[in-house]
Parts: sequence; structure tokens; C-alpha cells
Amino acid sequence: MAETVSSLVFVGNPRRLITISELRDPGVYCRSRPGTHVTDRFRNNVALKAKPVEVGTIFEVNENELADSLSVEEAENLLPKSLLVDESALSAVFAEMRESDQFNEGCTYLFYTTSSVAFVFWDPGNPILIVDSLLRCDAVSWPAGMRILSLVLVK
Repeated sequence: MAETVSSLVFVGNPRRLITISELRDPGVYCRSRPGTHVTDRFRNNVALKAKPVEVGTIFEVNENELADSLSVEEAENLLPKSLLVDESALSAVFAEMRESDQFNEGCTYLFYTTSSVAFVFWDPGNPILIVDSLLRCDAVSWPAGMRILSLVLVK
């Protein structure tokens, strides 16, 4: 059962453990993955700041679903600071989730970093995963139902 805190719903999905299986250069991976469209904004805001993450590193991934439409700032203000991830962790976990098909169609996933918000979604009607980002100061709103993914380094 989901627990609502303010405008976030802590969904009942089990926490996932993601183990980094391959040393990937984030900039190269973002340019070369078939079936994935990575925007220049993501490359500039996230991938260029990221460094490869060591094979065997384990992250716990938790999902929080927005219960209401919120601006980038409003959503951020509801999040504990521990939900902000660094660009290296985001890039590594994104690649592992992409390679193991863990992004569900119909869902948009948000990752808050210290400087930007990355979002991942399937292009409706096309088998292409879109990866984009905005600066956290950009004035946009997220509709209810989007999923915020938080990462915790386990090992």
C-alpha cells in the first residue's frame, strides 16, 4: 500500500538493487545506445560531468510518485537532500536500468541532481527511450504520476 507524504506518494514497489556490471564512459554510452535518444541538454547537464562508476558498485533505487502536479522547485522542496544524486551515479544507474529494460512504458522517471533534473520516458508510439534534462531553476511543472528515483550507495 502506498503512503502519502505531502504531494509525494511512496509507491509500494520493492526497492531495487542495481549492481554496476560494466565500466561505461557516460559520454560515449549516451551517444551510442541504439533505441535511446539522448538530448544535448542531458549530455551537457549530466553526461559531461559524470565519471565512470566502478564495476560491482551497488545502488539501492527507490521510487516516489508525485500525487499532485508540482513545479520543479516544489517537488525539490519535498525531497530530502539525500534524494539528490550525483551525475556519475545517475549515468551509471541509468545505463544499467536501460540495459535491463527497467523503465516502464507510460511512466516518466525523474532524477534530481545537485544542478539539474534528468527525465526518462518512452516516446509514445515509438520504441525509443528519451533521456533529457533541465536545470533545476527552469520554470516547468511535472504532472501527477511522474516517478522520482532516488539512489543510495550500498557498496
